[in-house]
Amino acid sequence: MVKFLRDTDWDTYIASSSVDTEYYLSFDGSSWQINTTPIYIDDSFQRHIIFSEVYRDGVSDIAETGTLDVDARKVEVVVSWQAGNATSTKSIETYITNFFKE
Repeated sequence: MVKFLRDTDWDTYIASSSVDTEYYLSFDGSSWQINTTPIYIDDSFQRHIIFSEVYRDGVSDIAETGTLDVDARKVEVVVSWQAGNATSTKSIETYITNFFKE
């Protein structure tokens, strides 16, 4: 879904999103949206995404500090669910870039 949002409009869905904020995916009947209101799937699963800034070092490698890359975001996708009396959580991280930039 994140790649779909990137391909649809980087500026609207990715660049304008606040970093380190939990965003939830919803479908309004005609398009996907991201918002900060928690959404539960089948009353038990919850998924959210978190965008983080990406920095580059002097040779353009991703680094902890350096020059901010405004055309890249680190994305963490988190899925959690109730399992008995405990909550289980799985997450994955990846990077996306604004490669459709003109």
